[in-house]
Amino acid sequence: MRHYQLHGKLRTALAWHTLPDFLAMQGLVVAGAVGSTGSGRHASEELGVAEFESLRLGRDLWLEIPKNLLIFVESEEGSSAQRAVLRFEMDLMREGRVAVGAFHLDPHPRLLEDWFDYTRRANPLRGRKLFANGTLIEGRPEVERGRLFLPEVVRQRLDFALRRFVSPATARLAALGVRQRAGLILAGPPGTGKSTLGKELVETLATSLLWITPGDLSEANDVREAYEIARWLAPTVVFLEDLDLVAESRERGNRGSMLGQLMNELDGGVGDHPVLTIATTNRLEVVEQAVSNRPGRFDQILEIGPPDSVSRRGMLVHRLRNADLAEDLLDWSCGLLEGATGAEIEEVANSALAAAVFEEGAGESRPHITRSHLEEALERVSRHIADRKVGFDRPAARQR
Repeated sequence: MRHYQLHGKLRTALAWHTLPDFLAMQGLVVAGAVGSTGSGRHASEELGVAEFESLRLGRDLWLEIPKNLLIFVESEEGSSAQRAVLRFEMDLMREGRVAVGAFHLDPHPRLLEDWFDYTRRANPLRGRKLFANGTLIEGRPEVERGRLFLPEVVRQRLDFALRRFVSPATARLAALGVRQRAGLILAGPPGTGKSTLGKELVETLATSLLWITPGDLSEANDVREAYEIARWLAPTVVFLEDLDLVAESRERGNRGSMLGQLMNELDGGVGDHPVLTIATTNRLEVVEQAVSNRPGRFDQILEIGPPDSVSRRGMLVHRLRNADLAEDLLDWSCGLLEGATGAEIEEVANSALAAAVFEEGAGESRPHITRSHLEEALERVSRHIADRKVGFDRPAARQR
């Protein structure tokens, strides 16, 4: 009896890492191992030298990937009750994929499934934050909660979605039949804090997080593999940037298989797993409506516009906290920044600080920001603000 599954490099490395403990738990021992030649599930039976590839995930974390390995396992007591051959073969036809299989010499039909189930529970990446290729998210500046000035309604709805997903009540909700998977879309113009929110989640979440960009996805298999990784690390937040580049509307000519695969993953085609997808987009209008307007795929849309007057003031106060700025100049700046995004407000603060420091020269005193410093900084972003006809004090979020 033969059984194969095609894995990406990261899942292959995780399965290999957990194999010794799994075999010991099953009462199995390695009777021998040898390399093989060929490619994937169609490899030849000729024997050769086993090869391995190193997968660097972080500064201090490396995992190995067997590229062409046969492992013979049997029951610990030496009987013939359980015997099998486990096989790793790099699939040369699909770059980055490894066929992992089992040849059952005696009845043990769930050996492969039990091994992978164990890997889901016991792998060393559960609870870590990583990119789609497995690289750990390390060495990034911390983003403290509270430094991201979101409208209160956005913060409340986001917190509710996260509490449903990762809280002491999660197990009870699952027992009551509440769907474990969920999704929400962060929509709004560039610079309003969508990606910064993802960085905040990297710092604050106590669960796994998988950060995916469109560059990680070139075909349907990439989408499938990314969500398989998310399920292996679950509970997992999938932070998917630029949803419009992956799920552009079929009305705009998108006939790509990635769209169909993404919908299948969001639907829970392989079962309900605790995976929360948070997707960002600057162009909600071009996203396939079967994705954006379908509870069960994405349950709500949070529209994040430019900050309101309270948020603008809070951002400037925070960014200029190490400088001296008169209250009347702060109020004047906030009024002129109506329509500005968070990124533009930050640039105004940075430019004003730089102008003050350049004028005052070297020293350790607090810089004093004048109206001329602010005018110079505002001039740099005024054209961008004028070009966008975006209002401020409208509701910043709505549920669909």
